Amino acid sequence: MLPGTLGPPAMILGLPPETLLILAAILVLLLSVPRSLRTVRGLWDPGVRHTYRPRRLPPSGPPKPVPPDTADRARELLARNKRLQAIKEIRQATGYGLQEAKDISDAIEAGRPVPCFGQPEERPDPELVRRVRQLRAEERGDEAVRLVVEQTGMGESDAARFVDSLD
Repeated sequence: MLPGTLGPPAMILGLPPETLLILAAILVLLLSVPRSLRTVRGLWDPGVRHTYRPRRLPPSGPPKPVPPDTADRARELLARNKRLQAIKEIRQATGYGLQEAKDISDAIEAGRPVPCFGQPEERPDPELVRRVRQLRAEERGDEAVRLVVEQTGMGESDAARFVDSLD
């Protein structure tokens, strides 16, 4: 052995030097991987909580009517400029999503009809029916649809279905 040399490589932690070299290289690689790559799925980041929240599906079938007391309460809240509270109450009562509840609150605020429980089914005005039939007989269907929209507040597609249903 030469003076000033340590002699054969010593084993540290009972591992040969080659294994220690490989472990050191792996450690350097792990520490050099950007944090964003390590935390893509929250791996190694104790601050990330993984919770599962099922998505609420929109209601299927015909629109759920709004309970009359909920519609009245929403009307009061909208009059006091509490739109978010009105939407929240509509959502809780009907199970609708945010957009549907907002549409209902907009309709209530605008004074448009909203389906409610216990409402008697409205019959169309006989004079309106007579006028629509007359316009259809004269082949002025577009005017008939416009008349129904103006008189009832229906949307154009609903008014067209109404006009088509009259025979």
